[in-house]
Amino acid sequence: MNRPRVCFAAAEFAPLAAVGGLAEATSGLVRELARVGDVEVDLVLPDYGDVELDAERRTTLDVPPWVGEATRRRGHHPGAGPVSLIGVPGLAREHPYVDPRGLPWPDNEARFLAFSAAVAAHVVDTGPDLVHLNDWHTAAVSA
Repeated sequence: MNRPRVCFAAAEFAPLAAVGGLAEATSGLVRELARVGDVEVDLVLPDYGDVELDAERRTTLDVPPWVGEATRRRGHHPGAGPVSLIGVPGLAREHPYVDPRGLPWPDNEARFLAFSAAVAAHVVDTGPDLVHLNDWHTAAVSA
């Protein structure tokens, strides 16, 4: 019997993108799923632009026109394992949520809505058995 495939989408994952507790929680959940070993996890994160992957494969995703070009980089990261990094216009910034003054980026909702649309396209493309969404950044994937 094939192991169930889980698409695990989040905005943060330690050590790749860590701002607070979300990174630690998602990291712990994914590591525990891998330890238990009865599921195949496709970790999906935003492509903030600064992560190098081994054996990287790049593709584009079929998204609504309002998203702009959406890309997917899949490969292996030494600290995270297999990962899919999803890029949309405006997502890659020096900090995921706040500007250099510590104020929220004024387009956070639009950026992560576009990310969610691209994650949904990734889900359609890969056909997992289960989609696990974490926090508001990925909530719109279910729509």
